[in-house]
Amino acid sequence: KMPNNPLLAKVANFTSDFLMKKKEVKKDEKTPDYFVSYMKDVKNLIKKNWNPPKSSESKRVTVLFKITKEGNLISSTIVESSGIKEFDDAAVSAIEKTSPFPNLPSECKDDTINIQFTFDYNIFSKR
Repeated sequence: KMPNNPLLAKVANFTSDFLMKKKEVKKDEKTPDYFVSYMKDVKNLIKKNWNPPKSSESKRVTVLFKITKEGNLISSTIVESSGIKEFDDAAVSAIEKTSPFPNLPSECKDDTINIQFTFDYNIFSKR
């Protein structure tokens, strides 16, 4: 497990929906104001690098990753598996391909932060 970071609790609830449903990143009351736009940028960058395998079932993968204030990826680990290795690997690969991330906002005084990121792959049935 990754070491606990005070900022983790503030960003841990950030999730992302990659369905292009025009879903806005909503401000969580625990997330500092300066992180809202930063996380929206991170979401968009990761989305460009996420290529999940085709499936007939909805899947969810949650990855915890640590970055430096300069945006360098230190580590990543799956905290909630989809149950399918290819989906899990695609999520980790998207994070690795996105690195380096943008520099952390100047208001962030931590040298590193942990970000928990949820990848949703949803299948909708036609009725």
